[in-house]
Parts: sequence; C-alpha cells; structure tokens
Amino acid sequence: MKKLLTFCVALILCVFTGFSFAGCGEDEININIYMPDGAPALAMAKLMYDDNDFGEDVDYNVVASSNISNYILQKKADVAILPINMASKILGDGENYKVVATVTNGNLYIVSNKDISTLADLNNEVIGVIGEGLVPDLTLKALLDDNDIDYIESETTVENKVAFRYFSDASTLIPMLKNSATSGLCFGLLPEPAVSKLLTMASDYNIELDIQALWDGGSYPQAVLVAKKSLCNNKTLINSILNAMRDNESWVLANSSKAVDAINDNLEEGLVASLSNTISSTAIENCNIKVVATSESGEIARMKSYLEKIRSVSSVAVGNYTDNLFLTYEN
Repeated sequence: MKKLLTFCVALILCVFTGFSFAGCGEDEININIYMPDGAPALAMAKLMYDDNDFGEDVDYNVVASSNISNYILQKKADVAILPINMASKILGDGENYKVVATVTNGNLYIVSNKDISTLADLNNEVIGVIGEGLVPDLTLKALLDDNDIDYIESETTVENKVAFRYFSDASTLIPMLKNSATSGLCFGLLPEPAVSKLLTMASDYNIELDIQALWDGGSYPQAVLVAKKSLCNNKTLINSILNAMRDNESWVLANSSKAVDAINDNLEEGLVASLSNTISSTAIENCNIKVVATSESGEIARMKSYLEKIRSVSSVAVGNYTDNLFLTYEN
C-alpha cells in the first residue's frame, strides 16, 4: 500500500510539473535536424561533436544543399538551416514552420588574380558566378544595381557591363579560375570555405572584394534556422538550441578539425564531404557564423529588408511570405 501511494504521488507530480520522464509514461521527443553541408553545418558543429540531445532524442543530418528543401517539403525535418529566400518561398505563411534566427551572415567574396578595389572595376570583365537565381547571384546583382552598374549573362566581355558566366557549383568554377591562362576567367564569386580552397590551389589569387563589407550594415541574413511551429511552442527547447549554437561560434574557430570530423560523421549516405580537416580558422571566420534570434531588436526588419532587396532583382526569388513566418514570443 505504501509503495502504491508513493507511485501515485510521483505520478501526480509528473503531471502537474510537466516533466517528460519515461517513468511518468511519456516518451522523449524525436527531433530530426537537417542542414546543408559546408558553412551552414559549421553553425551546428559543436552540437554534433557533443552529441547534444537537449534531453530529447535528436538526430543530426548533414545533406546536400540541393536536397535540403525536400526534407522541409516532406516535413521530415523538425529543425533545419535554409537559405533565407528559400525559407520565404516554401514556408511563407509560417503555418508549418517558423524562422527562428539568422545563423550565417554572408560568406561571399570576389576573388581574382588581378587587383581591383571597387565593384566598378568589374566593368568590361567576365566573372564566374555560382547559383544562378540563388543567394550568391542575387546578392551581387543587388549590389551592382545599388551602384548603377549594368550586368548581363555572357561568357565573353561586354562593353560597359559586368558579364556573368554561370557555374553549377564551386567545384566546377574553381578549376576554371585556377587555369585562368587557358580559360580566360580571372574573376569569381565564391563562398567560404570554397574561397580558401581556391587560394591554397592558386597562389596568385586573392580576395579582392568582401561582399558583406559592401552591403549596407556590413552583413546580411544569408541562412536561417527554421523549426516546426509545434516545436516552437517549447520556448525552453528553442532557446536551448540557440544558446548551444551561440556557444559554437567561438568553439568552431578554435576546433576546426573536430568541427569537420563532427560534420563528416553526420553526412547523409553517399554524400562526398565538402570540408577538409585542413580548413583554417580564417576560412571559418569568413563564414560569418553568428546566431541572431528573431526576438532580437531589428532582426526581423533586417531579414525583410534583405528579402525585398533581392526581390527587386528577381520577382520569383522571394516568396509571398507574411509576418507570421517569423517566430515571436510574447513576454
């Protein structure tokens, strides 16, 4: 009788305090986290290295950037990192997922084996660009528009214009830049850590322009953390994830090899790792990993400003999002 009474008291405490212990008859929450390989995955490297489960059942998945949207559309991801314009397009009304925070604040650079000092110096030149219609392409075009510099898609130079020559990804652009003597291509728009990869392969190349520094405010919300609306109801869990990602910001700079190992250990089957253990702290620093929650003053306005800027370049690049897309907690 005494044991039964003790059990009943424990059960009542579990119900009224909201604890989710297995002994109280409740299972752990299964949380599937998805992120693209590369800079976005670096934003969660320490979480994966520590196997941080936040007291729940957490699975980390590093996937190809071209596949990340599928895990959202199929609702397999509970938490994910997405390019901000993709989030606006596939999560626009915020009914299923919310944008929780910015996690990378721009990692794009113009590299060349020629010396330039301004965007205007790209006139009458051809620049290799990855991601046609995506963040790299749109961001550079927005800057050129702001500076009244004309551009056109062309594989050869065009008078008084910047010629964009498109490549599917960094792995196809880098060899063309490295072999500029034969390809004729001397300028490229690349993200970190692809920039550092080129610089180790071609000693005559340098970072000539920092796209982030040219942007109003010195950065822009390139990739964001999103979470299922139902998960966002757990404010404690969301804040725990954000705080762990904030701890990662300095850790990843000091533990680059461990960070890469953690990422590569969580790669989806068949995906070839994009990061090497030799990645430098400079390359990681240039990825501009910094968590800025939507609850922080001015962050939602910054996100919307960036989205509208790239919408001015391409009307189809940004979705018909609403304010409901962005997570806000009432105090």
